[in-house]
Amino acid sequence: MCGRRAGHGDPSLHLLPVEAAAGPPRAGDPAPAGATATAHGNQTSVLVEQRVVAFALGHPGFGPARIAAELAQPRWGQLRLSTNGVWRVLRRHGLNTRAKRYGLVAGYAAPPEPQRPTPPPERHLDVDHPGQLVQLDCFCIGRLSGTKGTVWQYTAIDVASAYTSATLQVTRRNPSATWTSQLARTVAADLAARGWNLERVMSDNASEFRSAVFQQTVAALGVRQTFIRAGRPQTNAVSNGSSRPSWMSAGSPPLLAT
Repeated sequence: MCGRRAGHGDPSLHLLPVEAAAGPPRAGDPAPAGATATAHGNQTSVLVEQRVVAFALGHPGFGPARIAAELAQPRWGQLRLSTNGVWRVLRRHGLNTRAKRYGLVAGYAAPPEPQRPTPPPERHLDVDHPGQLVQLDCFCIGRLSGTKGTVWQYTAIDVASAYTSATLQVTRRNPSATWTSQLARTVAADLAARGWNLERVMSDNASEFRSAVFQQTVAALGVRQTFIRAGRPQTNAVSNGSSRPSWMSAGSPPLLAT
């Protein structure tokens, strides 16, 4: 009996605790309650990383500080992990922002920034031949030397061909329907001389275009009149862009008709 080797039928060896028989913990084993969640130094174990990622996906609205505080509670295993450690784990897995976590939970790749609204479709005037639409506008030049009153430029531009007619006239203060009517007749005559008909004119809601004098002139020419919507000068942008005084590029103002 005294010469029997240990390990062969000795019942005392089978009463050792399981923890003692298991030997030192291996990498990847769950950390015991109250232990730090690291494997070697500052390196987080794989199992702890999995728990952090699973908890973050289960609570995508929680930040790193809240996740670290929750995992330290007994119900989550008392994993002691710093806020920076949680953030590093999430960053390694591409989950370091709420948008990315919500995106993965929702099943799509969420953009890193809020999506900007889609710009509205570009609006344009659909014309295909000269005379189909002519825009009218008035531009105030001001008071010039040798004139009594205010100088206005009356402009008409054909949207299809960009052909422009302009005239400078002096009125006491505001534009006159007399000159807008004369401009409409001039444009209609120029188009007719080239084989086109004036079909439609567009302008803002100023008095020189809403005047009965101008409306009678347009009706006599057989032209349809359209007003732009209030607060939308972009609709009349073609004529507004051409309302820059033509004499600015020439260097000096021409003689004015008084």
